[in-house]
Amino acid sequence: KIPANVGLTFGDDAEKIEGDGTQLTIADNNINLTALPSNISPGAVVTSYVWDYGDGSTPSMSVSPFANHTYNCAGTYIVSLSMVTSDNCLTNHIDTITINETCSVSFNYVINGNDVDFTATPFIDPCASVQVYFWQFSGSSPPTPSTSNQIVNTYNSTGSYSVSLTMITTTGCTATY
Repeated sequence: KIPANVGLTFGDDAEKIEGDGTQLTIADNNINLTALPSNISPGAVVTSYVWDYGDGSTPSMSVSPFANHTYNCAGTYIVSLSMVTSDNCLTNHIDTITINETCSVSFNYVINGNDVDFTATPFIDPCASVQVYFWQFSGSSPPTPSTSNQIVNTYNSTGSYSVSLTMITTTGCTATY
């Protein structure tokens, strides 16, 4: 028997990142994986691939070298691939990937006389929560921190006012609107 090898390709149609046991960083939480078998004994074929995505989900077994997985949370994961050939050769490959957290925030407002009710809408990783909102109202310094996504600001005179909002999540993602 010839010792078989297997590698991985991570990425999607727009970007292929070949895994070589090094750290891989992926912006999207949905990842396509491709096994790259090599050095298989003459006449032998791959009979199964077992993918372990490193996130606690059940490993998947397939006869296809292609897999797709969605990570629920940003983080660093150890992905392992085991490959078995028809001549009972077993080989493993491990790569570490990092799924980056992305976040954004916006807000709406309702005018009630001199009071303006602001409501922030966060778009965050499902495994994170908002740690703090910083509301910056024109004429006020420093920004007003709040753990609530709602805040009321009173304006004593007619005019145009600027408002900005910065949100920080419990995992450190920051977004400004």
